[in-house]
Amino acid sequence: MSDHTYKNPLVFTVVHIFEPGLQANCAVFKKEEDAVQAGYLIIQENAKSYGFDADDLIQKHGVNVFDKWHSITSHRERIQIFQNPINVINK
Repeated sequence: MSDHTYKNPLVFTVVHIFEPGLQANCAVFKKEEDAVQAGYLIIQENAKSYGFDADDLIQKHGVNVFDKWHSITSHRERIQIFQNPINVINK
């Protein structure tokens, strides 16, 4: 069995799940700020189709906008940011 080691730095993964068919896009960043910015860009790209102004949503909710986005989109989209260690598998 392989042994696992965890190395720094941590990475931040942005996951955007959306309909139809529960499609998923994800991206990995070294900095949390970059991951948050990517999440904001997803909202800016899609907010108009739900009748919302992205800048107003982001200003009103800040980083919590990702938690609200699922409700705002009537459960059709979800954006989450995960903090992940880099997993190195030694064989």
